[in-house]
Amino acid sequence: MDFARELKRLHDEGWTFKQIAQVACKSDTYVREYIRLVEQGEDRLIHGVETGVFPIQFAMSVASNDDSQMQNILMDAFDQQLITTKDFAQARKILSRRAMASADKKVPKQYTVNQLKHDIATAARHKTSFVREAKTKENRFITLLNALNHLWRDPNLRKLLVEEKLQQRPALAGDFTYEPEENARASN
Repeated sequence: MDFARELKRLHDEGWTFKQIAQVACKSDTYVREYIRLVEQGEDRLIHGVETGVFPIQFAMSVASNDDSQMQNILMDAFDQQLITTKDFAQARKILSRRAMASADKKVPKQYTVNQLKHDIATAARHKTSFVREAKTKENRFITLLNALNHLWRDPNLRKLLVEEKLQQRPALAGDFTYEPEENARASN
């Protein structure tokens, strides 16, 4: 904390972030974000950064939340290795949704890291279910496309389509295409 307060003092005396960064052997961005943590009184976050528990980017993301309980839950979840800097945004979204569902638009006081863990598992199950459903629909579409390609190879059907002036295949939107017509003719 002494290091953090000293950086803040230097800035208050008129030193630029660049000058402070040179003295502290850190980047300008690091010094700017670090001083912002000091100005916001985020002692627990500063301590976490100083001890190497989490990076400054994580600390700044947590500090951007106005709700102190949400900050504490996120830091506790990080301490317990429930979330990482990579999935922090998803955890914050889960907490925000929980807060929006509550009457006073804040995370309920009784909300705990264990409940966050449960909410993360539920969100993961929903995502897995969505991916499974999307793959099933894609497989059905590809089966249908293959069936159409097979039908297109039938000379009697093609003759009928020409007679009815329907020989032009419809265009498909997306990355899916019909089998090239020369392949269809070659297989006949």
